[in-house]
Amino acid sequence: MASVRPPFNPNASHVPALRTVTRSEDLDRVLSLPRRPVLDLASSEAEQLVDKWTARLARKTTKCECATLGWPCITRLRPAQAWALEEAEQVGGVLGPIGVGHGKTGLDLLVPLAVRGCKLAVLLVPPELRGQIVTAYKLWSQHFRVPSIRVGSKFGCIQPGQPSLHVIAYSELSRAESTTLLESLRPDVIIADEGHKLRNKDTARTGRFLRYLAQHNARFFTWSGTLFGSSVKHGAHLSAFALREGSPFPLDPDVVDEWSAAIDPSDSPAPLGPLQRLLTATGEGEIERALHVRIVESPGVVSTKEGAIDASILIDERAVTVPAGINEALANLRKTWVRPDGEELVDALELARVAREMAAGFYYRWVFPKGEPDSLIEAWFQARKAWHKEVREKLKRREPHLDSPLLLAKAAARYHLGEPSDLPTWASDSYLDWIEIRDSVYHESEAVWIDDYLARDAAKWACENRGIVWFQHGAFGQRVAELAEIPLHGGGVGAEDRILAERGDRSIVASIKSHGTGRDGLQRFFYEQLVANPPSSGSDWEQLLGRLHRIGQPRDEVVTLAYRHTPEYTDAIDNAIKQARWVQGVGGNLQKLCTASVIFLTP
Repeated sequence: MASVRPPFNPNASHVPALRTVTRSEDLDRVLSLPRRPVLDLASSEAEQLVDKWTARLARKTTKCECATLGWPCITRLRPAQAWALEEAEQVGGVLGPIGVGHGKTGLDLLVPLAVRGCKLAVLLVPPELRGQIVTAYKLWSQHFRVPSIRVGSKFGCIQPGQPSLHVIAYSELSRAESTTLLESLRPDVIIADEGHKLRNKDTARTGRFLRYLAQHNARFFTWSGTLFGSSVKHGAHLSAFALREGSPFPLDPDVVDEWSAAIDPSDSPAPLGPLQRLLTATGEGEIERALHVRIVESPGVVSTKEGAIDASILIDERAVTVPAGINEALANLRKTWVRPDGEELVDALELARVAREMAAGFYYRWVFPKGEPDSLIEAWFQARKAWHKEVREKLKRREPHLDSPLLLAKAAARYHLGEPSDLPTWASDSYLDWIEIRDSVYHESEAVWIDDYLARDAAKWACENRGIVWFQHGAFGQRVAELAEIPLHGGGVGAEDRILAERGDRSIVASIKSHGTGRDGLQRFFYEQLVANPPSSGSDWEQLLGRLHRIGQPRDEVVTLAYRHTPEYTDAIDNAIKQARWVQGVGGNLQKLCTASVIFLTP
């Protein structure tokens, strides 16, 4: 593996490239990369890798506690796991568009043992999966060697002579105090499970992560069933740090922009120009397919195409009659951009959010229970708006100690209030006006119901079936749970234990945000689900469908119903399907939205 880092600066500000693909050294480099065939997971070669890595990492034991833990013994690796471990050892980095059910959690624990010279590794996971990592660690340690581990202050275990693994939640990287977190640990290996959480370079957590990798020689490994999202931009920086000069994506941000304009799903893509050479090199006729071949045949890329479960997926629409009051309110909202309470909306994103809420029968609004004068509230809004606008502009440059709203507020305070510190300052124009009025107004958020027709229909489904009602809006989920008199599973302390204590003898209401990614165990008790507030992201759908359609599902078919009763809901699902098709075409791993029998798409 080359020891030099790629010429990639995560903090570089650059003018987006014109919508024309130009001849570049990046394209020449990509075309010259070695190619190797994708491993057939059902082949004898795959079985040989399984034998090799199982023998290398297994440990002898006379008795185990697997039954006590409530899981069958794991005594043999899966083919995708063995392949990824082989690539980790040979290449020193892995880019893994690996589908649901191929054993990514096991990889999280075993990769530090496969990487030569690894002493300290950091594992990044969604916060709701930390408990699952602890359970998996206890299970894998019964029959395999595992690293020493530390999961916050709640769990730790020392394995003499083995590397150390520190488990950090992505949310911890989002906090202001985490600016020096990675610097204090100085890991030589970083593993990002559910690596799609790092797709957006504009977030504080991704900026801190990228900055550490740019400044240190840590090796990087990442996998997710939805790694590439819906843009070349989503995978380029992850590939750069995992595979370095061996990345099949451009390393130069400007070239990434050019490729994105030509390859991303669009009604008016840029001309391919020199990218025609990629078609010639791969022998493919479509650019998405050509990029796919170039990616999956690159050393260090582990891409699963085969599903890890034989059960089929059926997706159908749950029909519901929309009350006239909801239709009228939505029509007025789309025409005037004014909420039913008179609040004027300022941008298209806010309009779309409110429309989706109203399609579910309600909308959120701020209330001011202390009764501040309208003039004060208006002045407060204006100062808040000016401050947030200035912060957004400043955050476009991800500088150390200036890469989150809280850190910017502290930097502005150091400048304007003269607070002594060696940290950087910021001469904000709006800070003083904002802090002068910030605490003068107290607000709360409340849900205003127009008609709870959708919640009543979801509750009816829940009472007539034994499945999961998935929600995105907290007020909606709470109303369904109240109407159906069934448990509501949101986030917070103990959320994983509570939902995994369910035994499928009743329906439940579950938060997509808290339980729609990575949660394992629900498939053993449920096979039916109602997606009441459908996501618009193909990645979110892939993760959501993977909660029930995964290894351990005893049924032959997983049944999913979804509402499509307004343009906002229909567009959300259609957009997710469009994204899933792009991801499957480029990344290669089958997307559940694409392999499912989608009844409402049948002519």
